[in-house]
Amino acid sequence: MNLFSAADEKTGRTFRVVEDNFQMKCMKAAGFVSVEEKELKCPLADWPKDPVQKQVGVVTKEALLSDLEGMCSLLSSMFASKLLTAC
Repeated sequence: MNLFSAADEKTGRTFRVVEDNFQMKCMKAAGFVSVEEKELKCPLADWPKDPVQKQVGVVTKEALLSDLEGMCSLLSSMFASKLLTAC
């Protein structure tokens, strides 16, 4: 069992949002009826030459890094004893 699966079970929330089609299910459960799925390119840094895509990449990178720090803090606090034992 990996760390995210253990966190799923402990918190009762999924970390498998894409695999479990979580957002689509929740939107339909909330009463939305015309729900469509659309794939978009979303750069994760400032590498695109297109200025709009470059700005999207800058914002996405910042959001991802901020969220990643919070998620790691949450998981490390939840499993601190197990992590210390494993080290």
